[in-house]
Amino acid sequence: MVTNPIIRSNFTFAELAAHWQCSANDLRDAIASQRLVPSLHVKAPLWEFTVDASGTRTRSPRAVFVNELMFLVGVARIGASDCAFNYYSRSPDVSQSDSLFKADGSGYVDIRKRMADVEKDGRFTVEEVARSEALYKAMRCVVPTPPAGKKSPWWATDHDVIKLADAIKEEWCASDRAVNQSGPRHGQFSRAAIAEAIAKKIEDAEKDTGTKRSIGAKTISNYLSDNGWH
Repeated sequence: MVTNPIIRSNFTFAELAAHWQCSANDLRDAIASQRLVPSLHVKAPLWEFTVDASGTRTRSPRAVFVNELMFLVGVARIGASDCAFNYYSRSPDVSQSDSLFKADGSGYVDIRKRMADVEKDGRFTVEEVARSEALYKAMRCVVPTPPAGKKSPWWATDHDVIKLADAIKEEWCASDRAVNQSGPRHGQFSRAAIAEAIAKKIEDAEKDTGTKRSIGAKTISNYLSDNGWH
């Protein structure tokens, strides 16, 4: 029997959360913050808006019928973990798109797609997932600058905590190590467990250099959270 590898073109909301080993709220925040652009299959007439060099949008005189996967753009944040999408686009980068699309609405009825629609029927293209991953990787490479007059703690200066977290998570994902089996982070490695492993690695490294410095896992966990690690 021959098993052919399946090459996916997109992920559902739940599949991407599992792929990234993150919570649903992590994904909602990434979407609402425009660090991750979802898509939705649209089969309906839409008004097309052309965008000129100055950014002015002009609506076409007639609606066009579309039947394709389109990006949800024009984010309007309406809650801590919720947002509405004002437009559809064929590109996740609005600045690179010369056309935007919008469904027809009447009166006071809000027909914009919301986060709930993304969770239910949304898709994330593999290209957009890769772009978002590269963005997060770049963000992690930026060393946080402490407030003026405050020095970075020794453990953050002498050790790359974010890199350690990524390495430990990657190692655990490749092993048979058990993950959480209950709670909102079901099926994922907890930040607390990762922080505890980091604290142990830092302590071992310090012992190898002849020092006796140590750092608590809770402090590491707070540091990871403050720097957007998930």
